[in-house]
This record gives sequence, structure tokens and C-alpha cells, in this order.
Amino acid sequence: MIRKANLSDIDTILTVIADAKELFRKNNSLQWQDTDGYPHRRTVHADILKEWLYLNFRSNRLAGIITLAQEPDESYRVIHEGNWLNNRKYYTIHRLAVKKEFYRQGVAQELVDYAFEITRRSGVFDIRCDTAAENIAMNRLLEKCGFVRCGIIYLVRGSCLEPKRIAYHKSFDNKLIKSNNIKKMV
Repeated sequence: MIRKANLSDIDTILTVIADAKELFRKNNSLQWQDTDGYPHRRTVHADILKEWLYLNFRSNRLAGIITLAQEPDESYRVIHEGNWLNNRKYYTIHRLAVKKEFYRQGVAQELVDYAFEITRRSGVFDIRCDTAAENIAMNRLLEKCGFVRCGIIYLVRGSCLEPKRIAYHKSFDNKLIKSNNIKKMV
């Protein structure tokens, strides 16, 4: 079952984030190893107040989380070594994490699929996301879900130890992309 998070969920959400931070550390990734503890309680609180944070439950236990931001991401204004698929309105997947006892059980895939559904129902046909190169599982998941690797972005968050991220974009309406490519070729 997937539902929106509420303020009473914060402590449980933080245990999922702690598992992800531990996994990143073990894999020698600087993702989520920020000097200010990001993502932290304030981040989760803000996501909940904006109604962007969703929780995936298995057997009444929190298995995973995802944030679906519904405003432009400042870090995505400039992309290096490539281009976004288009310049239309988009939502952004952030802070996707799974509790360690639920690894490799399809929890993240369900959350991404749910984010696709919310996005399309909202009349938005593009989703962007970014991740560290060392986050092999996330890179594979995004590509499996049909995201296109578009280039490199740099996070604008000052506390981030390694701001370089691989930028991904998924568009649900390829007609405009194809017509834009044709126009460019003409």
C-alpha cells in the first residue's frame, strides 16, 4: 500500500533514510553524506508539508519512501555534457530509499511506478531525477523504468560533499520529442 506521509511518520521515515545512508557509506559513495546530515528531519518535514512524500508499506511496515517534487529544481537549470529531452513542466523524483530488510523486493520500482501515475494524473508528462554515479542500483532502476541519461548536473546544496550527479529524464509523450528532433533536422 502506498500513501502520502504525515507528520507522525517522521521518525519511521528517518530509519529508512538511515539505512540508505549506511548503504552509501559501505559502497564508498558520498551521496547523502552531507556535512549537515541531509536528508534530515527538516527535509522530511518540508516534504510532508508540501504533500510530496509517499510511503510504501509491506505487511503494515514501512518499506520505502519517495519524494515527488512538483516545482522546478534549481539544480536542473544548467545541464552539462548533454541536454534535457524537452523544456516542458516536469516533476522530480528525490529521496527514493528502501528499508534494508526490503532490498531487492520491488519496493523502489513500485514507488517509481506510483510517481509516474501521480505525474500523468496531474497533467504533467515529464519526470526528472538525478543520482550519483556510484549509486549503481538507482542508475539501473531509472534506466529500467525508461529514463534517459541526459547529462550531468551539479547540486546547488552547499553542504553536499560531492555535488556531481547523473541527470535523467523520462517523457510520457514522445510525439513532441520526435517533432522537435525533426524541426532541428530541417
